[in-house]
Amino acid sequence: SFGVVLLELVGGRPAMDAARGTTSIVAWAVPLIGAAREAEVFDPRVAPPRGGAMERAAGRMLGVAARCVSPDEERRPSMGEVVAELQHVLDRVRSPPARWWNMVIGGGLFARRSHPCMGGCAKAGGRNRNHLIHDEPEEASGGSSG
Repeated sequence: SFGVVLLELVGGRPAMDAARGTTSIVAWAVPLIGAAREAEVFDPRVAPPRGGAMERAAGRMLGVAARCVSPDEERRPSMGEVVAELQHVLDRVRSPPARWWNMVIGGGLFARRSHPCMGGCAKAGGRNRNHLIHDEPEEASGGSSG
């Protein structure tokens, strides 16, 4: 099921691991998720998200995985529901702070469609008027494009 695949990806272990006996990833992970110990499910080679939106997103994603592998068919979400939930999680994580959002909709931050110097910043003494990392965003001028 999709829930098993998601648990395999997050946990960094196969669905059935002979080295760990007969314990399936579902039997191992779902109790941890149910006990709000999601951080223990993450692959130990990768730091689990901690704090704020990323940690909440990880918890919701693992909650989706746990519902997908529920023995109770009625509790399992449809793939449409899974996609909607994961999209909602992704949207929450990608949501820019209000200040950045105001810059985006004001046209100042992304006035250019591509990086203007394409690696030539060092040749230009490390500064380029349109390079957003080195300089302040341009004033919204009605849509200059490059």
